[in-house]
Amino acid sequence: MERLTKQEHLNGLLALSPVLLFEILFFGFMWMSGEFSDVPVLLCFVLSSMYAMLLMRRLPIDERINVFAAEMGRNDIIQVILILVFAGGFASLTEKAGCLDAAIQFSLSVFPARFVFVSIFVATCVLSFSIGSAMGCVVAIAPIAVPLARMYGLDEAILSAAVVGGSMFGDNLSIISDTSIAASRYTGCTPKDKFQHNWPVAVPAAIITALIYLLIGLNVTGAETVAKPFDWVMLMPYAVVIVTAICGLNVLLVLLLGALVALGIGCWQGAFTATIGTRIWSDGLTSSGGFCLFILMAAGLVAIIQRIGGISYVSRLIEQEVHSRKGANIATAIASGLLTSGIAVNTVAIIATSSIGVRFADKYGISRGKIASILDMSSCCVQGILPYGMHLIAVAALASINPLRIIPWMLYPFILFIGVIIYCFLPERKAKVR
Repeated sequence: MERLTKQEHLNGLLALSPVLLFEILFFGFMWMSGEFSDVPVLLCFVLSSMYAMLLMRRLPIDERINVFAAEMGRNDIIQVILILVFAGGFASLTEKAGCLDAAIQFSLSVFPARFVFVSIFVATCVLSFSIGSAMGCVVAIAPIAVPLARMYGLDEAILSAAVVGGSMFGDNLSIISDTSIAASRYTGCTPKDKFQHNWPVAVPAAIITALIYLLIGLNVTGAETVAKPFDWVMLMPYAVVIVTAICGLNVLLVLLLGALVALGIGCWQGAFTATIGTRIWSDGLTSSGGFCLFILMAAGLVAIIQRIGGISYVSRLIEQEVHSRKGANIATAIASGLLTSGIAVNTVAIIATSSIGVRFADKYGISRGKIASILDMSSCCVQGILPYGMHLIAVAALASINPLRIIPWMLYPFILFIGVIIYCFLPERKAKVR
């Protein structure tokens, strides 16, 4: 492959400069305010996107906006947003109906302080794998986990990390997750093929993480707390979500059924009237508006970068340095991880970098399933440790702590990263040359 010229390097770096501007704005605002919670992440995306539009000098302004907006309407992006919206409604209803408090008391009665870390991590893994949504899982589990940490006198950062890490497990491995669907669809493999390549890395990483959380828990001195009496009926919304998700029901229907059950229980228990309950549900549906805009802006920004040649530049830059199958695997992981770090939305990053992985698969005879799993795993590794990623922002806001405190305890993404590197160097048992 021909080496890139100096002018091509300059054009490529200019095309990628909106991502650099986002990073500068984010850390600049954080430095000026001194508080992570004061950083206007959405504004950083807006300013970076406006700058990116200026780089499309040859297009009229209307066409620039069309490029930016068209990506937002992708089926994959809309599905992620709908899941966030439905999860917000479910979380709001369960809290106001008293189901959340019952779930906390149930957890206190079942999990001793020394087993809370590993129990929450495993529970989050199971739920995220069942519903296929990391953010939906964070919204459902974090409101239970954070009060547990406070009642037991445990480190909220560790328990928050267990929640986000467990949610990343399902987000990566579940066949119905948005990242799995995107990775398999845009690399041309089946979700089942991707799963078969993915689980031998993700499951051992989760087991190792669980063992470490167990050891951490055995060495902490949390105050044992006596659970208050609770009505088992109040746990029905969570039971419905878990059972229907395991049965394979669509995640949106799962969250809808859970919300309806919570609404019925709230009315039956007198927590609110039907009118007030529907208003609470409506408020919950709109509560995730900021995160939805976060995703839309990231998708639009990547569309512009793609249009002006940024993704193509990265692809050519990587390809000219790759000369083997192992190198192609590593390069695919790097491309997916780097773009995720730049835009903080792993689904969008996977879609944008899938073309790079597909070219490597065709050139070096790598199965599409392996390429899809590498794209997804590396992206989830990075997504889980980004201080400006929506998962860490959400759980940190709930725990009232700085996301930077959580990152050192994000064991699952770090262990999965090691697994991905090893996986990239392992020979493939059934390579398919296309």
